[in-house]
Amino acid sequence: GFDVLVLRGGYKAFRRWALATFARPHRFIIISGYTGSGKTELLQQLAQRGESTLDFEQLASHRGSAFGSLGLGQQPTQQQFENALALELWKHRSAERIWIEDESRRVGMITIPDGIWTAMQSAPIIALDIPLEHRIERLVTEYGAYSPSSLAQSLHAIRERLGTERYTRALEALERGDMKTVARLALEHYDKAYRHSLRKRAHRVCWLTAASSEVALNELLDLASLQYTTDSQQ
Repeated sequence: GFDVLVLRGGYKAFRRWALATFARPHRFIIISGYTGSGKTELLQQLAQRGESTLDFEQLASHRGSAFGSLGLGQQPTQQQFENALALELWKHRSAERIWIEDESRRVGMITIPDGIWTAMQSAPIIALDIPLEHRIERLVTEYGAYSPSSLAQSLHAIRERLGTERYTRALEALERGDMKTVARLALEHYDKAYRHSLRKRAHRVCWLTAASSEVALNELLDLASLQYTTDSQQ
């Protein structure tokens, strides 16, 4: 009773095709910005506008931070991730550009393949500059429903980077249900890490200042068009 498709050459041939897909040229635009800027939501809005997008975090079932596994299922194997990624790239094989979110090489336990990572190292970056208070509100909305014990485990994972004093204050705030203070303290660490990362890539970064991610979409598309017009003129 199953509808069955047969792969020519079997699974090994499919794997060779998948790996070859990563080595082909890919024209990415990276959406960056401090934690809580709404990068994932913007990626979803771009997809709704008909833009080609690639969501590494969805494919990897992880948000790429110490809090990244909260509310998500088990991560796929590396091969499962690569297979799904290759199929997504195939869907967008005719796209002029593919929007992706700024990621580290590792997303949880998953590693972004060499060819894709290499393409990301030369891709233009549009970094969102969203007010701190708006980002805090977003994080409280997104993570505030999780159990204090789950959030405490995530904080424990970054305790050394937070420092003893900040880590202790975050735990105390979590215990009294002050999620805004927890988010503010966590952002002190994540913002510092993002600033350092973006400074190293400053020659590729274009900043977009907006009151919120919800109002940034049209400007994002305008900047992308300008970026590629400049590239073609050069």
